[in-house]
Amino acid sequence: DTEWSSFEDDRGRVIVEYRCELNGSSELYEKSYAMQEQDIEDKYKNPLADFDKRRDSLQDLLDDNKSMLIDIIAEHKKVNGLTPIEKANYLNDSEPGDLYDFNPEDMKMTIQDLEVQLVEFNDDERARLNNQFSIKRMEEIDAFKSQKMITQVDEVHQWVVLQSGATPLTFGLGFSYKKHPNEFQAFTRDWAVNKLIQENTVSDFSTYFEKVVSQM
Repeated sequence: DTEWSSFEDDRGRVIVEYRCELNGSSELYEKSYAMQEQDIEDKYKNPLADFDKRRDSLQDLLDDNKSMLIDIIAEHKKVNGLTPIEKANYLNDSEPGDLYDFNPEDMKMTIQDLEVQLVEFNDDERARLNNQFSIKRMEEIDAFKSQKMITQVDEVHQWVVLQSGATPLTFGLGFSYKKHPNEFQAFTRDWAVNKLIQENTVSDFSTYFEKVVSQM
């Protein structure tokens, strides 16, 4: 959309303003905000993944150690039931890491330690963390939506109009926001907006200028 207007500034000068919406500006920012909001959603998509992974890893290790303890006890019982000669031959043929090398009492202590660790990964703790993450997610979403969100960007040109001609006054961008007052910036560092500016031209100023001058 293109809009021409004229007004008198506080110095009594007649100002002509040309304003046109930058092609694609609304879509550009709408897409950008949607991506930012999705990033927040993705951040909290599976917030308990690490908790569950650690809990499951501890549980698997505990189960393996309990199973191994049964085998260790059985092996010790078997070896202790051998005759002295048979036991000597068994020990002579054994290798480091064989079940008989493990002390059942040491394994029991390892199992107790794992059980203590697993207490911290109970359902109540999981529910507490889930609630905490839900609150943090909502806080981030609310903070994101409360920021100045651009809905449209206009290219703005202003000229001072005199009988002798027109002098360029300023050029910049007019920003429209969802929940904040509109703003004018004389320049921008946004490369995407700069690219959009290049796609817009002021082609009908002379006709409008002549109309304003004729009314002076």
